[in-house]
Amino acid sequence: MLWKAVLPGIPLPPKFAGAPRGSPTYVDGYLIQLGGNSIYVMNATTGSLINVYKVGGFFGISNPVIVGNTMYLVNNYGWIIGMPLSQIGI
Repeated sequence: MLWKAVLPGIPLPPKFAGAPRGSPTYVDGYLIQLGGNSIYVMNATTGSLINVYKVGGFFGISNPVIVGNTMYLVNNYGWIIGMPLSQIGI
């Protein structure tokens, strides 16, 4: 194991449907993980948390897709979201 990280705001063991279950998405040295109502941005090398962006709704099994400088994702409320990577600090 290279590192292990616990995401803030997610109770352990998870007690609600929005706990992260999808795999993180890698882009340019960062990992993007969805969990609860937030997008977590982490350093892929160290696992350190860089940014937390609250979106609203809840994310279940969901994996962001990156095309160019835009991230596309969907949450349990049925919101389909297109978001510039710059909005989450990438």
